Amino acid sequence: MIAAALVPKLTCVLHHQASQDLLVAAKKIIGETIDNVSADLRKISIDLHENPEIGMQEYHAHQVLTDYLEGQGFKVTRSAAGLETAFIAEYSRGEGRRIGFCSEYDALPEIGHGRLSGNIL
Repeated sequence: MIAAALVPKLTCVLHHQASQDLLVAAKKIIGETIDNVSADLRKISIDLHENPEIGMQEYHAHQVLTDYLEGQGFKVTRSAAGLETAFIAEYSRGEGRRIGFCSEYDALPEIGHGRLSGNIL
């Protein structure tokens, strides 16, 4: 649903609007798409929180996230880069602009953060 809803809309916007209008339209589309999948993302977030794993042993999280992304139409490479719990998820509708995201697990043996950082999954 994420890619299926987002990519066609962004593609249309990319081809037909000036850069400032493009930014406004892209933010609107991304916000609407996130709203549409927020219930799924909340369930995933709660599941991962209820099933804590330590670094390099995030097998449950790997399974949950890759299953979800495959269900949304992404091509998923599991155990990417020689790491059992790493993955790459790709979605393509052909040529054009690309968007990339990078995230990390914050897997510590105790509850809490070992360091302050943003965008922790």
